[in-house]
Amino acid sequence: MNKTGIVLSGGVSLGTYETGVMTSFLQAMYENNDINVSCISGASAGAITSFIFGYTLFKGISPYALRNVWTESADIKNMFNFKPRNLLDFSKMRKEFKSFLKIDQECVYQYGTDECKKNRCNKFCSKKICRNVRKEKIKVIIEMTALEGYISEITDKVSGETYKSKLHNDSFIIDFENYEAYNIDDIIDAVFSSAAMQMAFQPFNIKRNREAFKYPLSNAYIRENITLNYVDGGVTDNLPFKSLFDNSNGIKNLLMVMPHPFNTDKLIEHCNEYGGFGICKSQLSALFNANNASIYQSLYHDINILFSTNNSISDFNLMLEQGKISREQYDEIMKVTGNTNKNIVDFTIITPKDPIQELSGEILSHFGGFLDKRVREWDFYIGYEEGMKFLKGNGYAFDYLFKKPKRDMGNITIWELRNKHFLLFIALKIPIIIFIELCSIIRKLICKK
Repeated sequence: MNKTGIVLSGGVSLGTYETGVMTSFLQAMYENNDINVSCISGASAGAITSFIFGYTLFKGISPYALRNVWTESADIKNMFNFKPRNLLDFSKMRKEFKSFLKIDQECVYQYGTDECKKNRCNKFCSKKICRNVRKEKIKVIIEMTALEGYISEITDKVSGETYKSKLHNDSFIIDFENYEAYNIDDIIDAVFSSAAMQMAFQPFNIKRNREAFKYPLSNAYIRENITLNYVDGGVTDNLPFKSLFDNSNGIKNLLMVMPHPFNTDKLIEHCNEYGGFGICKSQLSALFNANNASIYQSLYHDINILFSTNNSISDFNLMLEQGKISREQYDEIMKVTGNTNKNIVDFTIITPKDPIQELSGEILSHFGGFLDKRVREWDFYIGYEEGMKFLKGNGYAFDYLFKKPKRDMGNITIWELRNKHFLLFIALKIPIIIFIELCSIIRKLICKK
């Protein structure tokens, strides 16, 4: 499984499931050099997991530490903002993040030896670096959404006309081979901005160099640096396929981790039974479905392009093998079609079979995991188990580092969540925020007059 790329979607607290999957891959890469994840892209919760996975691999940090970033730190107590302006903030999690990035104590045992296996556990390993396992060749792409947007240009080579387009999708790319060149606060800002759900978190104000934007800035910009506000990366690209392909060469295996896939069979069954849907009277339902529409439409588009590329490369390879075209003609065709250095990509989605039954963090629109550590530990294990099963199915079997939690948390109710009282705090705070915003709007209107 060399040259593997992984896409992590947004998922709110179900980022714990994604972290479980990625921890299985981290363990696999530590124990078998045939497995290599070279590029990973993520949006929203997936952006946090993407970076901590990349950093863990880069430093050779213990898999237990990777697990703890989500199970220990991603708690409502570390995110709830008691100040009046915003519901949540990342200030406490930022400190937890920096603590994770400072792990530098190397384990006395060689990874995988009998001594290592005998002593490894969360208490012994959670603050340690494993010996001789680090990998530097990994690239992480963080998806971001520019609130105000930026202008890029598209030029028609035939007519020579240029069209200026407003874009909101942006990316922050971390190449760990050049990690020392980055400012750590810039990285943390990018990662947390990608997970900053609008209406819950304050947007992140980030200065961007013109060369760093995902799409080329218009030539009309005269400044080298532009400061924009950034929010949840999942708004503009919740499943960042394109970013991964644009920033990686020679990917042979593409994995997409989706904690909550859409149940396609259920939709078909409903339409077959009832002939479609009745009039939608719920504005809230319309809002949620409209948001999902853009996500799944882009997913179809990206997968369709992937499969079309696979089919084209397969046809060209067959023509070359049969002698219908020369090597020179083959190279020219691949260049013209934009397929130079591309391979036929094996595509797989890793996902729970029944998210509602299996993942306890599903409740409260995927927010439930933030309210109970037991929920996060359960969802982490489900992801870890799914990853280990996938690896075993591809011929790579490993001993489990983590034990299954004693209690099945898949059907936990809201009333069983240990920090459910924070829901009351949130409910009380929402009208306060709305009142503050209305006052601000009224004040601006009066000042204009």
